[in-house]
Amino acid sequence: MEYKKNAGARLTYDEEMDIIVFEHLESESNEPNKKWTYIPDGDYEGFKWKNGKWIHITKVFTQVTPEGNEPLPSPIKDAEGNTIEDKLQNNLHEEQAEEQKSAPAKAAPKKTVVKKKKVG
Repeated sequence: MEYKKNAGARLTYDEEMDIIVFEHLESESNEPNKKWTYIPDGDYEGFKWKNGKWIHITKVFTQVTPEGNEPLPSPIKDAEGNTIEDKLQNNLHEEQAEEQKSAPAKAAPKKTVVKKKKVG
């Protein structure tokens, strides 16, 4: 892959999908002969090993978010920069609940058994 010096292009093997995934690159100045102008455009291509050869996948992710349903951040400050305390507390409670769900269950402490030997 060749691309602009300060661009960050992703290239990885995705075990779940069992494919090589990489960012689609295009020239930011519409000069495809100049590889140093290439930057990621937000799409991903890939290669899948099939029947003894690599098959090119033009577009790995095909999900389209309908306009108006884009994921949006939930800011905790209003337009004047004041903290919205209710939202802040809500976010903290949600984060704590998520942490508890994902935390491994704690095992019960093991009991120590001491065996006594008879002497004599």
